[in-house]
This record gives sequence, C-alpha cells and structure tokens, in this order.
Amino acid sequence: MPHRADIVDRNGVMLATSVARPQLFADPRAVREPVETAATLARLLDGADAAELARRLSDPARRFVWLSRRLTAEQHDAIAALALPGLGFRDEERRVHPYGALFNDVLGMTDVDGFGVSGLEWGHGATRRLAAPLRTSLDVRVQAATAASVQAAMTQTNAAGTAAIVMNMGGEILGMVSLPNSDPTSRDAFLQRASASVYELGDLSRLFIAALQLSVPGAAQSTFVSPHGMGARLGLLQQATMPVEIGMPLINAHPLHRAFEIGKDIAATPVQVAAAIAALINGGEYHEPTLVMPDTRRATPSRQIVLLPEMSATLRQQLGDGMTGVAPKVIDGAYSPDHLVATAVAAFPVTAPRFLVYVLLDDPKPTDAAASRAVALKAATEVGVSVEKLSTEPAP
Repeated sequence: MPHRADIVDRNGVMLATSVARPQLFADPRAVREPVETAATLARLLDGADAAELARRLSDPARRFVWLSRRLTAEQHDAIAALALPGLGFRDEERRVHPYGALFNDVLGMTDVDGFGVSGLEWGHGATRRLAAPLRTSLDVRVQAATAASVQAAMTQTNAAGTAAIVMNMGGEILGMVSLPNSDPTSRDAFLQRASASVYELGDLSRLFIAALQLSVPGAAQSTFVSPHGMGARLGLLQQATMPVEIGMPLINAHPLHRAFEIGKDIAATPVQVAAAIAALINGGEYHEPTLVMPDTRRATPSRQIVLLPEMSATLRQQLGDGMTGVAPKVIDGAYSPDHLVATAVAAFPVTAPRFLVYVLLDDPKPTDAAASRAVALKAATEVGVSVEKLSTEPAP
C-alpha cells in the first residue's frame, strides 16, 4: 500500500499520521481444524462471530481470507503464541489522529484500506503521493481554545449543536469546530456543521444590507437581490465556497428572494458567512476560504476586490466589538417560533482586524433570543481574546 502523508497544523504539529498495525489472515486449505480454530479466535478477537470465522476457514476454494483487519498488539501476540496452522499476519498502515475528537470533523476518516472517505483525508487523497506532510492552516492551540469556549456555550444554553470558525483576513481557517463531534468510526463523519450545513443569517444580514447600501447609493432594505448573491457587486455568500481540495462537500447559499426582511430568506454555511464578513471588514478584499497552507495547496484560492477601503472602514465601525443575530429555524418547511439559531461574530483587534470569530448555537433551549445572543457573543469574545494572546506567544 502506498504511504499516506502526514497531516500537520500550520506550525508542524502532527494531526494525522500512519502506523503499521498487524492484520490476521488465513489459508483455508492449510487450516487443520477450522471449527476449533474459529472458536479459539473468537475468544481472542473482541466481537468476532465464531460461526462466520468457521465459514471462512472452511472454504476450500480460497487460499486467502481476512480474519481481522484491526488487530491490537496484544491480540497479535496471543494468536502468534498459539502457532495455529494456516494462520498468518501482515502489517499494513492504519491512520491515527493524535488529537482524537478535537479534529474529527475536519480531518474526517479513512476506510480499512487506507483510502480517505471524508474530511481532509478524503479531499486530499493525493496525500498518498505527497513526499512532505500536508500542512493545514489550522492551529492546534486555536482549535482547542475554540472548542472549549463553544462547548461551554452549548452546555449553558442546552443547544442541540454548535459551530465555530476562526479565520484570518486572508481566508485561512485557524480553527473550525462542530459539536457534537462526529463519530470517527462512522461514515457520517463528513457531516461538518461548520461547512456543510446552512443556517439563516438573522440580524447578521444587517452588515450585508449596509454593504449593499454603501455600494449602491440609495438602495433600500427591500432592494432587488439577484439569485447570484446580494446584488451584482457583492454576491459574497454565493462565492464563499471552499475549494474541492478541502474535501468537504458544501451547500451554496440558498437562492435569494427578490425582496427580503432582515433575518429571513438568506441561508449560508458558517464558513461562507465568515469569509463574506471578513471581506466586508478587511479593506474590501474577498479571499476564498481554505484549510491548506500555500506550500501544499493544489491551487491558489481566488481573491477579488468587492468594496472600496473607505466603505470597508465604515462596516468595520458598525461591527464594533461584535454583532449578534437570531433567526427562527425552518421546521417542515415553515419558520418555527419554538426553534431558533443564535449567532455572533467579532473581529480582533477591533481597530485593525487580523482575524474574526464566528459562533453559532443551534436550537438553544429554552428559546430565549436575548440570552442566546449574549452567550454566543461571550463565546466569540473569549475565543478572540485567547487567539490574540496565542498570537503573541511562540509556536510550539
């Protein structure tokens, strides 16, 4: 099997690597007592079915059958000590994620044959051919700080889930958290809430409305909005899709209505919203979001000017110390007053932002809009303060 390259954070800290693990196979024609051998193996292999093992060991038409693809070192030693005829071992690479659940949804998973099936492991299947590690834009320290803050916010509000993005002004994602974590042993691991689930913007749409009014003098709140984005000059929510190389299938922002009221009818993924807001406050330059550093990136993410610097400065002042939003959730095709999404976004440092933090609380209970806003903004602020502090410390 070709070697699969390591995945590291922006500072070289290991996020994913491959280790050799033993696997058990058999040559059925060389097995003398298939039923007894199967019973012995079933006792040593947790969860193994003795009847199924016996069936494989009794197949005279086969010269090779797998018995276990995931042996532990202890199981290997115990079986090897028995010296059972017809059994053999083969070492093959197995993927290991040292930080476990902290990066589950971002890294994704590989199958039993070592092929990526979700997340970065899937999007960068070419890591099998990379001579050097795949260097991501992530920072382990930022990811840990973000996860701790949004976990506390999720617990405090009894929310069904949460998502958070920490992104620098150049579109590089330093932290991306989705809770609850996906099960790394499940094929559902690719369901990344931060990049593959859409949510309505709620009051955060005020920033985009303000941008539209600045770029189109005299525009009103109900100004025509094209299906390609918020006006021909912006369109940021539709554009802010991450490159395929990231390996996370994304849903574009919902088609926008010709007229809308604040907080309704506009939905996008947290990554899309974060990238779009970054463009509004960073001087007016949109950067396609990415999880991969330039030295291992397949293609250069797009960038374009979307606002004049003075317009961006005005929006930066409007954002101030942060902005919150609340929107009703769509349940069975209709807005539900009993289910909401609370969001918050803040930029740091406030006067000359270098990164922004976006936090989303999905369906907090009880449904208290004001309290949920406050908790979301508190979490975003906590993350921002932590990241600012980390930026002044040397990387590990």
